[in-house]
Amino acid sequence: MNIYAKFHNLALNQYYITYMDLVEMGKLIKRRRESLGLRQEDLAELSKVANKTIHFMEQGTGNPSFETLKKVADVLGLELILKIKSVS
Repeated sequence: MNIYAKFHNLALNQYYITYMDLVEMGKLIKRRRESLGLRQEDLAELSKVANKTIHFMEQGTGNPSFETLKKVADVLGLELILKIKSVS
């Protein structure tokens, strides 16, 4: 699955979109969670997913559904973008 994340750089008031794999996504989720002062348990409760799901996502070893990624991203203030390939 190709995952793109949209970020807002407040200092420059610009948005940028970057491709990332599940390991990079996990690192981003962990950094964002920590910057908000949340524990894994807090994020799991707020996003209504299991603690183990958050753990595996942050480790890059999980295989979350798009719906799960969206729930977590919403709590963290991130936006997911699904890019559809054109069919030739």
